[in-house]
Amino acid sequence: MQVKQYDTAKIRNVVLLGHGASGKTLLAESILFATGAASRRGNPADGTSTLDGSPEEIKRKMSLSLALAPVEWEGCKINFLDAPGSGDFVGEAEAGLHAADLALILVNGTAGVEVDTDRFFEMAQEAGKPVCFVVNQLDREQADFARSLQAVQGELSERAVPFMLPTGAGPAFQGLIDLVAGKAYADAGKGRSKPDEVPGALQGQLDEIRGRLAEAAAETDDGLLEKYLEAGALAPEEIQRGLREGFHKGKLFPVLAVSAETMTGIDRLLEFLREWAPSPLDAPPALARREGQAEPAPLSGRTDGAPVAFVFKTHFDERLGEYTVLRVYSGVLAPGDYYNVRKETGVRVGSLYALRGRERIDLDSLPCGDIGVTPRIKNVATNDTLAAKDNRVLVEPIGFSEPLHTVAVVPAVRGEEEKVASGFVRLADLDPTFRMRVDSALRQTLVSGMGDQHLDVMIERFKARSKIDLETRKPRIPYRETIQKTIDDIQGKHKKQTGGRGQYGDVHLKIEPLPRGGGFEFVDAIVGGVVPGKFIPAVEKGIRECLERGVLVGCPVVDVRATLHYGSYHDVDSSEQAFKTAASIGFKEGFLKCQPILLEPIMKLEIFVPEAHTGDIMGDMSSRRGRILGMERAGRRQKVQAIAPLGELFGYNANLRSMTQGRGRFRMEMSHYEEVPREVQDKLVESLRKEMDETKA
Repeated sequence: MQVKQYDTAKIRNVVLLGHGASGKTLLAESILFATGAASRRGNPADGTSTLDGSPEEIKRKMSLSLALAPVEWEGCKINFLDAPGSGDFVGEAEAGLHAADLALILVNGTAGVEVDTDRFFEMAQEAGKPVCFVVNQLDREQADFARSLQAVQGELSERAVPFMLPTGAGPAFQGLIDLVAGKAYADAGKGRSKPDEVPGALQGQLDEIRGRLAEAAAETDDGLLEKYLEAGALAPEEIQRGLREGFHKGKLFPVLAVSAETMTGIDRLLEFLREWAPSPLDAPPALARREGQAEPAPLSGRTDGAPVAFVFKTHFDERLGEYTVLRVYSGVLAPGDYYNVRKETGVRVGSLYALRGRERIDLDSLPCGDIGVTPRIKNVATNDTLAAKDNRVLVEPIGFSEPLHTVAVVPAVRGEEEKVASGFVRLADLDPTFRMRVDSALRQTLVSGMGDQHLDVMIERFKARSKIDLETRKPRIPYRETIQKTIDDIQGKHKKQTGGRGQYGDVHLKIEPLPRGGGFEFVDAIVGGVVPGKFIPAVEKGIRECLERGVLVGCPVVDVRATLHYGSYHDVDSSEQAFKTAASIGFKEGFLKCQPILLEPIMKLEIFVPEAHTGDIMGDMSSRRGRILGMERAGRRQKVQAIAPLGELFGYNANLRSMTQGRGRFRMEMSHYEEVPREVQDKLVESLRKEMDETKA
């Protein structure tokens, strides 16, 4: 099936957001079927979805990646971006929001505003995107549009305004009233409707709501408000103009009604998007920087301008391979040579496609405002900008969420560690919210994501692609060792006679603590050549190797000064290796006599929760040896600032969700190191030594 090229004014870019099981993907499948873009309607519940086609999605019966669903409707092209509903895959929603001009947030007609409904609304607001709410699943028993509308107005925004009203409820849901136009429509099957009479019982309610629409329109514009206050009414075209302006500027949020299951209202939803959704020309321009600019500026989205395209997703499909997903912000993108502005290198764009699930539709080019894909371009990744070499415009990158959960991965068969690392590097290249690093000090390969489910999926993908079996473990904590006392003189002596040339090295060290953050200092205080100068670097090297390997439990040593102040040597048997060994012996012995302690990493946290849960959060943080630093209002939530040891925060993401019924979020960053409390250290030393012994075995 072909998709013709549309003028920018006829393009709509819409991201579908909503709590899991609100019916986003089924709605997209119904739209594909109703518009003729698909010959059958797929369903995620039975594994026939066009958009949820990966093995992991079929297995879990849920969306895990942002899916594209372009359709044609009444002279317009609408690019739907179906985002996962789970918070573990929030990066996909962030990418979709960046590329879209409108956020369509689905609300469960029976459950109302759920955890991630709230979250996605906040994300859309922060991204500066217009928002439209769609109350879905109105065909179900207990579905209630009025109750759902009230929940949206009460929990999200009182500026949510109904543009549609369902006729009938639950299984009797059979049509809609377009409140702006004052027209009724009855379901005609397969996503289509036919004109109908407004039920007499609803006429009074219709008049009342249309009066509220006039008020809402007036509040978006000072001129309209003045006229409304003077005349008490507005002309229909003035109401529409005010509503449209308020919608596009985020001053009001239309609320629509639909059933993805029965397909009732599908064409009315599409018609709303055609008439009301902003085109790329209506949407606020993307921010971009030109060479020499310190601050980003709006990028003029001219259809006749130089081509500028932004990569907002890189994806892998078992059948299609890797591909690059991009949006054009200026000019027309056609196959040819371009410049990767972020990486400062030339690249070549090959074939261009529209993509529906796994169906590729050939395109000659992509005009300004359109979205499409191309086979993975070498040296191009998510957040890159493609432009002409003489027009180096860098579109502002997507601010992806930082990973919140980390586990260690270990191959079931020893010797495959490098393959594991390289395999996860490729996956991290496809998902900016997934990270991999090999920590040589901890002797672990660590993977980080947004939660347990995110990491489970990434590990499944790794196993499927590499055929390497993995085990996951709790990550080791990067503790540090240091000292609290000074020892003025400790001898390290290495003397060995093996029949030929022997080994002899003798050093005397002073070991003392440095302030936090002092690192390591080596002082050469030798006088009179008692240790020849050529051996002194070997002494420092021997000590530094001890610092790396640790003394107390095998963790790196910090904040220590070692002074070499005396020693002796043998004309024949002394060597660099002998002095290196002697220094190691002396430092280890002296370190253990200097009241060694463990330092633990302390994390700074910002925790965002509804006010009702702040007491639980503070109590839980105290149980984790954390300290509350302050609390302040952040939008409709409280922001709790705290610090806590990293060792006490494993699994905190899941615990926070549990404590707040999924409504809590947090971010954290490294703050500093602190001494482990004495009552904790003894048990910790014992467990770390045991762990080190097991690692060596």
